[in-house]
Amino acid sequence: MSAPLLKPLWTYDDVVAALGGREGVGRLTRQPPHAVSTWQKQRGKFPTKYYLVMKCALADAGYWAPIDLFAFYTEATSFRGPKQAA
Repeated sequence: MSAPLLKPLWTYDDVVAALGGREGVGRLTRQPPHAVSTWQKQRGKFPTKYYLVMKCALADAGYWAPIDLFAFYTEATSFRGPKQAA
């Protein structure tokens, strides 16, 4: 038996819609619905601490979202080039 194929969700808004809107994401993360809007306005990404719960909820609904929609910190994204001599 093969695993079902999950449909990709490429945007913040698509993930929110798939999880029941701001209210659905709020219930899932135990945050008020306005926090979901604040995350998008501030960073355009979901907080990393909700990655696992949201990933599982999306999979249960038949979807997946790229990790880029979550605010993980990496050296690659923080690299600003070599230091310049003063």
